[in-house]
Amino acid sequence: MNENPRVLLPWTRRSFVGVGMGAAVLAAGACRGQGQPPSGPGTDGSQPAPTASEAWREGGWFVHGNVDTSFLDHGIIRARLGGQWRDLVLGDLPDRFMEWSLSRRLAKMKDLAEKGFDPEDLDGPHNACVATFGGPTRGSFTSLNTAYKGMGFIPRPERLADALGDLKDFANRMQGSGLGMSQALAHTTRYLSSLYESPDLFDRQRQVSL
Repeated sequence: MNENPRVLLPWTRRSFVGVGMGAAVLAAGACRGQGQPPSGPGTDGSQPAPTASEAWREGGWFVHGNVDTSFLDHGIIRARLGGQWRDLVLGDLPDRFMEWSLSRRLAKMKDLAEKGFDPEDLDGPHNACVATFGGPTRGSFTSLNTAYKGMGFIPRPERLADALGDLKDFANRMQGSGLGMSQALAHTTRYLSSLYESPDLFDRQRQVSL
């Protein structure tokens, strides 16, 4: 692993809204000195990143050596950018974005229920272009790694366990219902729509993807 490897967004866990998506932190802006947490690993920039083999943990977990999420409770993610550790302060998604995203998602649910799935209909908030900061490329002063991802929301931490329990109950009911594909789709879109109609359910500092 070199000095300036690609910085991946950390803190993966399962999301129920994305139907099997893993969660990823959405960090907005970089700021040093605001809400400064206690000193952590690599704060002086001297700690070398682990090798690829050292980054694997028992149970198959991979821990990225250039991201430190120890201070999430402080609203901060520490990341090695350009060879130096910096503090990234989490920001909330703005009201206008939430209103746009949830309204478009509700419209998609309506279309799904009425017309079924159209593999060519991939525009809208679910298929977002995600950019991460990576190692500088030759001939450029910076580097953004972009890719189109299926993006969704995750419940706020204090509501995540209940939301997952509700999803499991719904999935179990659907599995034993004996409904056909179109009927099952109608029930599922109604269930997902009820979630999108509850904006206070979602964590505004995080969006999720595979």
